[in-house]
Amino acid sequence: RLVGAAFGGDGVVVTAGGNCPAGVLGQVGGLLELAEQIEAGAMPSPDRIYLPIGSSCTTSGLILGVALARHLRLGPFGGPLRIVGVPVHEAFAMLQAKLGIHRASLSQYMPLTIRHTLKTTCAELARLGGPDLHDASLRILHEEVEILTDADLVGIYGAHSEVSRRAAQAYDATGRLFEGSGAEVSTPLWVCGHFVAKAFAPLIDDAAKEELR
Repeated sequence: RLVGAAFGGDGVVVTAGGNCPAGVLGQVGGLLELAEQIEAGAMPSPDRIYLPIGSSCTTSGLILGVALARHLRLGPFGGPLRIVGVPVHEAFAMLQAKLGIHRASLSQYMPLTIRHTLKTTCAELARLGGPDLHDASLRILHEEVEILTDADLVGIYGAHSEVSRRAAQAYDATGRLFEGSGAEVSTPLWVCGHFVAKAFAPLIDDAAKEELR
């Protein structure tokens, strides 16, 4: 079945980590679904979105999704937005800190970078008859995306850093989860050390700083 999907036109093969046009467009669909929920009043429009960066699939999909939402003149995401990403692999964090690998011009030729992922997915979207959002996506990448590379936060691949572990433990001890309607959710989240906690830590730090203002 895999061979048929890959070469026979019977389906789509999504690569490991989801970093291929099909995987990224799936994340674009998620962003548009979020826009619909905001328009329906199910939740407020966010000022910031925090997420871990692994293969760059999700981050690239959010960037392209925001560009598409603005192209379609949807109400949400029309104003300033901050996408805050944390690399989960220490090598990519180091390359971003020293070379700006996710934004650099040469990175358009380097798989697993945000710039390369945007280039290939925007080309596929245009090939399928959609709008050309490459330039709009690059503007968002340069102006509205913040990539945190602090070694104490990133730690090593596949495990908690001390910073992310403290954030996960704080949630386990005192965290509460609510629906957009305000109703509390009884099922707790699992704040995993590989991905989620590394983005959750700066989120709660920023929230605490804002409370102190």
